[in-house]
Amino acid sequence: MKRQASAIENIPPQNLEAEQSTLGSMMIERSALLKGLEILSAGDFYRPAHQEVFEALAALVNREEPSDLITTQEELRKRGKLEDVGGTEYLMALVDTVPTAANIEYYARIVAKKSLLRRLIAFGTSVVGSAQANEVEADEVLAEAVVGVLRLQEKDGNNLRGISEVLRNVCDQLQAYQSGQALQGPGFGIPALDKLMRGNLSGEFNIIAGWPSEGKSALATQLAYHAAKEKWRVLVFSNEMSAESLVERMIYQQSGIESERARDGVLDVEEWSKVFDTGSKLDSLPIVLEDLPSPITRLAAKVRRWMIDQPNTRRLIIIDYLQIQECDVRSAVGAREQVNVICRMLKNLARETNACVVLLSQLSRRKEDNERPTLGKLRESGAIEAEADKVVMIHNPDNQTGPQRLAELYLRKHRNGRTGMVNTVFLGHCGRFAETELKLTDQEPKRKKKGDVPPWWNEDD
Repeated sequence: MKRQASAIENIPPQNLEAEQSTLGSMMIERSALLKGLEILSAGDFYRPAHQEVFEALAALVNREEPSDLITTQEELRKRGKLEDVGGTEYLMALVDTVPTAANIEYYARIVAKKSLLRRLIAFGTSVVGSAQANEVEADEVLAEAVVGVLRLQEKDGNNLRGISEVLRNVCDQLQAYQSGQALQGPGFGIPALDKLMRGNLSGEFNIIAGWPSEGKSALATQLAYHAAKEKWRVLVFSNEMSAESLVERMIYQQSGIESERARDGVLDVEEWSKVFDTGSKLDSLPIVLEDLPSPITRLAAKVRRWMIDQPNTRRLIIIDYLQIQECDVRSAVGAREQVNVICRMLKNLARETNACVVLLSQLSRRKEDNERPTLGKLRESGAIEAEADKVVMIHNPDNQTGPQRLAELYLRKHRNGRTGMVNTVFLGHCGRFAETELKLTDQEPKRKKKGDVPPWWNEDD
């Protein structure tokens, strides 16, 4: 008796009556068929015969043919599956199972729930196997578990889409372009650069690069603020500075308050008012900060856990910065291979989660006199350039004095658009990049003196 009970307990979750009622309803009424196709896929049915009937019905719909008992029977006969499902008698029994198709959604939801439980059991077994094998790091198993949970929340485990669905999305995008919506993602608050980049888009892996102390973190902080203002949810991994320092910098940027005056404790009443007004605005923004260093696999796991909450919102992830990011993948030996692994993982993370991932990176420390940055100066690896969708590079021309200095922002790589340069001013007192009022031009004019550069021009990589 105990052995029989154990065998029964090991039967995967399923409800054959609900599967029969679902298929019967789909053969009775066209609207029920469409509702069933919306909720379920063939793999959601436990019994193989039911999977075959569902696929036959789906094929009839795709060809815009009638989908009743007779046509379903004929479709199964053409496929050589009619006898496998139980013949005409079984199809008739399916139709006789339900007197009306009105409850199709109720039946289909039961089938979907049982399917989810079966997939959850299979996935859990896989995770247990990985954990018991003791061949991978615990953080890697955790990352696998989080990814699996996210995928189980989807209707289907894959992302196969017909061209008609993709075409609709593309046409919507083209229509947005025509209506003047050139900026499709959050920008830095620097109009010329944002227009050139078309914003930082969902699913992209972008790089902000520069030599030390040239404003990488300041530019990333601007991006975080403007993305949050546009209702993007923002997650910042700050390996270089504390969360408090990051927010303090954001207050200076947005209020225009001189950071040195604030740190010297000599702000007047008007300046204090600006600080509190800015703080109130920041308090309502959807920004999350993490200032404890995390190895790359643990960082990816944290991102995926963060994605579980409100999964359909637009997201921006900023990592500051690459050269101090720890790689805990044991197969990655040496600095170059570790950078390769980190970049590939972040690229895949952006595509998988449909978030925009922005990684800060240093350039080679050696800088010649007034040298402008190029992709070849990215440190350690060509994978940074290869994996990135866009690369923004910062250059501060030498021998500048005063609270404001010229800063050139180069878009050195743009996978789906043109490259170029934007001339900005870096406001040193509050750590913010601001666009100059120079007129944009599509061609490089003749320079009057050294360092006199146009705000933007097309250039060859």
